[in-house]
Amino acid sequence: MEYVPRHPLLKSKEPNEDPAMEMQDLITMLETKQYAYWSKKYVYWHRKHENSDNVKDIFWTHQDAIRLLNEFHFVLVIGCTYKTNRFRLPLLEIVGVTSTELTFTVAFAFLDSERIDNFTWALQKLRGLFLSDDSISKVIVTDKDPVLMNAVEFVFPSSHNLLCRFHMSINVRPKCKTLVSPKEKNLYVLAAWSDLINSHDKVEYVQRLQHFEEVCADYPIFLEYVKNIWLIPHKEKIVSAWTDRVMHLGNTTTNRVRSIRGTWKSLMQDRSGDMCECWDAMHNMFVLQHTAIKASFGRTISVVQHNHNIPVYGKLRGFVSRKGLNRIVLEYGRVNSVDVDNSICGCKVRTIHGLPCACELAGYNRAGVAIPLSAVHIHWRRLSFGDEKEKDSNKVKEEDLVHEWNALLNLFQELDVAGKITLKSKVRVLAFLDTASMCQPLIIEVENPSTSGKSSSEEDLAHEWDALIKRFQELDIVGKITLKSKVRELVFPDTTSACQPPIMESECPSSSGEEPSIGPMSESVFEGRCHRVAEIHQTALDKRITEILEGTEIYKHIIEALCIVQDGSEEGESMEGLEHQRRKKPRTTQCLI
Repeated sequence: MEYVPRHPLLKSKEPNEDPAMEMQDLITMLETKQYAYWSKKYVYWHRKHENSDNVKDIFWTHQDAIRLLNEFHFVLVIGCTYKTNRFRLPLLEIVGVTSTELTFTVAFAFLDSERIDNFTWALQKLRGLFLSDDSISKVIVTDKDPVLMNAVEFVFPSSHNLLCRFHMSINVRPKCKTLVSPKEKNLYVLAAWSDLINSHDKVEYVQRLQHFEEVCADYPIFLEYVKNIWLIPHKEKIVSAWTDRVMHLGNTTTNRVRSIRGTWKSLMQDRSGDMCECWDAMHNMFVLQHTAIKASFGRTISVVQHNHNIPVYGKLRGFVSRKGLNRIVLEYGRVNSVDVDNSICGCKVRTIHGLPCACELAGYNRAGVAIPLSAVHIHWRRLSFGDEKEKDSNKVKEEDLVHEWNALLNLFQELDVAGKITLKSKVRVLAFLDTASMCQPLIIEVENPSTSGKSSSEEDLAHEWDALIKRFQELDIVGKITLKSKVRELVFPDTTSACQPPIMESECPSSSGEEPSIGPMSESVFEGRCHRVAEIHQTALDKRITEILEGTEIYKHIIEALCIVQDGSEEGESMEGLEHQRRKKPRTTQCLI
C-alpha cells in the first residue's frame, strides 16, 4: 500500500475555530484527488438550511463501500454518537458485514441535530445507495433511540428493526442492582430475565414470562420497568422468539459500530480534533478495511482448512467463505443427536445464517452426497467486489426506475410550458452528457415499441428517458447509483419536507424558534422524559404506597425516576453529565460553503 501524505489543510497544528471554514475544508477534502485510493473517489451529498447558505447535514461514502453494500446488503448496523469532534456534531455511522464476517463501513453523516428530519434525510441518502429495491437490507440493528427508530421505520418500512441487546443489558442491570436486593436475589432475577430474552418460541416466552413475574413479585417497580420500557413495546425487537425468525447473521447488538468507531479514533492524532481530523482518520480506516476484506477473500479461495478437506464439503471449498464453512462444521456435530427431526433441530442456523442446519445435513449424510452449493445462502458465496460491470445483479432494468418515471411524468404534467421545457432540458443533460444545445436531435420516424401507446406527456419525454435508461446500462454500479440519485433530486428536490414521518410529542421543536441543541439529549427530549418521571410518581401515589416517605422506599422510587430520565443516554452517562448537557447553551451549525 502506498503512503498517502497528509492533506495540506491538516499540516497546521492550530485548530480551525471557524465552523464555516471547517465544513468548507471537509468538502474540499472529499473532492480532492489526494484522497482517492485505487483510482476511486468519495461520493457525498449535503443540504443547507432553508433560505441560507449554512450547511445543515453532510453524508458521504466511498465508491468501494457502495460496491460492498450492494454485495452484502442483508444486514446493516446503525449508531449515532456525538463524542467525535470538538464541535460535538452528531455523527451517524452505518456499517455492514461481509461473508468473511469482517465489518465494513457503509457511510458516515455529520448531522445538525438528532431530530427526525436529520435522520430521515441521512437514511434516504442511504436508501439511494441500493441499486434496486430488491437489495434493500432486510434487517437493521439500532440502539433504542425512538427518533432514529421512527426514521428507520419510515424510510425502510419493509426492514426488520432489531434493538441492541448490549445497550438493553447496560440499562436493565443497573436498574436491577438498584431495586433488587440482596445480591443473591439480584443474580436470580437477572438469570430469569436472561432466560426470558433468549426464549426459543412464543410458547416458551409465555412460560418464562410467567416465571419471571413470579420471581419479581416482591419487586413491582423493577417488573413494571422491564415490562413497560422493554417487553410490551419492543419484545419483537429483542426477544429471540421473534428476532431469530429473520436472517440477522448473528448481529443483535451495535457492537460492530462501536468497534469501527474505536478503530478510526485510534488513528486520530488528536482525540478532540476537528471534523477534518476525524475524516482523515476515517479515510485511513477505509483503506485498511478494504485491504483486509480483499485479503480475506483471497485466503478463502486459495487456502483450505484441515477440517474442511473432507468429501462432504467438496462442492463448497473455494466457493463459500471459511467463516460460513466453520459454522456448517459446528452444525454437523449435531447430526447424530438430531438426525432428520426438524422439531429437535430447531433450524436456527438456517433461519439466522442462511446455512444448512443439522436436519438438512443429516439428509445429505444419509444420501451419501456432498452438500450442494445451492443449500448455502448467496451472502456466504460472495467473495469479491470491484468493477464487475457485467454482473447480472448490477444490471439496471427499466422496472427498477418505474417510481422515478411516474414521478417525473406527474411533475411534468403539473408544470407550465416554461417549466416543462426547463425540466426536459435537465433530463437531457443527464441523458446526453455531450449535448451542449437544448435542441432535440433528429429522430427517425420509426415506431418504437417501448413508447407506443403512451400519453402525450410520456411521448414528450420518451426520447430522453430511453437515452437515460441506455446510459444507466452502460455505467458501473457507482455510476448507476449516482445518476439515479440525480434523477431523484430532480424529481424530488426536497424529499424530507415533502414526506416526513410523524413526529412524537417529545420530538417536536419548541415554539420559541430557537435552534435545536446538539448533544446526547435535546431540550424537548429532556422535557418528555420529565413527564415520564411525573407519571411514575403519580402512579406511586395512586397505589397509595404510604411507605414512599419512610425509610429507603423514597430512595428507591427517586432512583427509578432518575434512571428513566437517564434511559437512552449514550454509554450510560451519569446524571451529572446529563444535567451539564441540559445547562449548555444551544449550538448551531454555521457552516458556509
